[in-house]
Amino acid sequence: MDFARVDEVLRQGIETGAFPGAVILVSRAGKTAYHAAFGSRTLDPAPQPMQLDTTFDLSSLTKPLATTTAFMLLVQERKVRLDDRATRFFPNFGVQGKTYVTCRHLLAHCSGLPAWRPYFREIARCDHEGRLNFLASHGAKEFVYEQIHRERAEYETGTQSVYSDLGFMLLGELVELLTRGPLDRFCRDRVFRPLGLRAMGFIDLTALRVQIDAVLKEGALEEATHAEAASAAAESIEAPALTAPEAALPEAEAQPQPEVAPEQPGDATPEFTTAAPAEPVAE
Repeated sequence: MDFARVDEVLRQGIETGAFPGAVILVSRAGKTAYHAAFGSRTLDPAPQPMQLDTTFDLSSLTKPLATTTAFMLLVQERKVRLDDRATRFFPNFGVQGKTYVTCRHLLAHCSGLPAWRPYFREIARCDHEGRLNFLASHGAKEFVYEQIHRERAEYETGTQSVYSDLGFMLLGELVELLTRGPLDRFCRDRVFRPLGLRAMGFIDLTALRVQIDAVLKEGALEEATHAEAASAAAESIEAPALTAPEAALPEAEAQPQPEVAPEQPGDATPEFTTAAPAEPVAE
């Protein structure tokens, strides 16, 4: 099979500035037919050549590749339905115009939730003020979930489509509630490993913190960049350039599921009556 045309298209994209580099792999029946690297893996501060094993940050592809796939596995297992209201699982979420938000709305980015919020600033502040490893703690994650529950809807549910990180964070929280474990572990055991994607996974924020701190000590980054880099990593998954799938691993043993009360038509959603959120504390 001739891949000359593929080479030509990729080189044209690099030359026109559409992207700095790429890795392409084509396999059939477990055998590699074509594997090549093009261009640069980074341009700043200086170009570095792309390698066959370069690791790529998949960024917002986390939404379809991890969160959506994990959620739909739970739909398939009848642990949740697309048209279940979010308030069935998170009763306090229904405040501020979000009563009728369903899982389908969250998946379709039409729930009314805003596109994003700079929650990382408060987390970075707590981390900077001496809360050891707060950035990667369970307490920091719970703080973000609580803020999403309290958010005010920016438009009526189902009337607009606004790409929302917050909606998918809530779906990730739902996966964790139903599986009684972290989203990254569920994706690893039920999605990545069965597909033979042994090197794909969520960024380890603890390791990232060590790397960022090392750079900060050298004076190469300002504290604001530290916070922004940590925030960007919080939702991302990383994967190397694709390799031929390895043998699928057995699926993880099923975990006991929490009992969730069935939603009753016309049930009023409890109002959130607690005071302003207290400062988050890491576990």
